[in-house]
Amino acid sequence: MILDTSFLIDVMNGDAAALETVNEIEATEVPQRIPAMTLQELYIGVGMSDLPEAEQREIERIIESRPVVPTSAAIARKAGRIDGELRAAGEPIDIGDATIGATAVVCDEPVVTGNPDHFERISGIEVVGY
Repeated sequence: MILDTSFLIDVMNGDAAALETVNEIEATEVPQRIPAMTLQELYIGVGMSDLPEAEQREIERIIESRPVVPTSAAIARKAGRIDGELRAAGEPIDIGDATIGATAVVCDEPVVTGNPDHFERISGIEVVGY
């Protein structure tokens, strides 16, 4: 299961639906993985925070038991393709979402997100919303 930034932010903020989704995923013992792009987006929040040390501790607590998927050449190629195809169709996508979506496609895993509409336009991806 590929974890999107919005999902992890909702978990950190105590969102009931996100926490219920975490419990459901953990009950199935499906592996949870964090794209490097998700980690980067979370750390944007650290840079913007009035309490960066506390924000960083919370992020590290959340990610410590979940492996980070590096952005490989295959993921970068797929993300570029997704971005280009959606732009050509007049439906631009944020490069972060393209990279997270590409991670899900390349790893052949669903993406769990609080923003399903960001990913449903990507072919070959299963989107789990909450």
